[in-house]
Amino acid sequence: LQAVAGPIESLRGADTAYELATQIGQRSPVATSSTPEEIAQIGNKTASALATYYQALVRNNAYTPEAGGRIANRLAPSVVARVPYSMYDLASIPTDQDTSVAAVVRYRTAMQASLAPLQKNAAYELDLYNGYVQTRDADYLSQMKTAAENYRTAATQTARVVVPADAAAYHVGVLNAMQEFGATLDLMADNADDPITSLALLQAYNKAENNMLNSFGALSAYYTRKRS
Repeated sequence: LQAVAGPIESLRGADTAYELATQIGQRSPVATSSTPEEIAQIGNKTASALATYYQALVRNNAYTPEAGGRIANRLAPSVVARVPYSMYDLASIPTDQDTSVAAVVRYRTAMQASLAPLQKNAAYELDLYNGYVQTRDADYLSQMKTAAENYRTAATQTARVVVPADAAAYHVGVLNAMQEFGATLDLMADNADDPITSLALLQAYNKAENNMLNSFGALSAYYTRKRS
């Protein structure tokens, strides 16, 4: 704890939770998790890290509310939930060397049918999560779990679609995005009562949502190129 024995200004040079941990002689508090069980412990691990910082500062007469706020702000970005999900690769999907416009039209029609389960997701998933936060009505979480299952069902069905060879990479991207998004929704619903874990999962949600938009956008661009 000698690193914080001096003025509190010495902490100002620390830009990350790792650097803060180094300054007070502690292990990095980064809560990077990749299994559902580890993710469920993010809140406890982060709270423990904050308590460690607080005790170190108090023992060295260096604690102020401002110092505590700076530590919390620098710790937050390091709380990461790496959502586990089953991934597809190019070898796991059926492909066809026919890349003609007619083949692409057949492919698109098959995709519309395989993605039909997503049409059951009438509500925006983040609205469901916010609904639970505001009301604590567990029905919102049930709807999130149902939405997650619809994403997985759509992925399973879409993985059976025969894909024109030049669309294979886009197809795999869509499959993995749906898998990731569904897994993220499940974990958000399972950990909705833990504010710190929820913070980490909201970051994961943003990433998963972006991956969904990007993957479907890339597939849409492929359709457009083939028609031109």
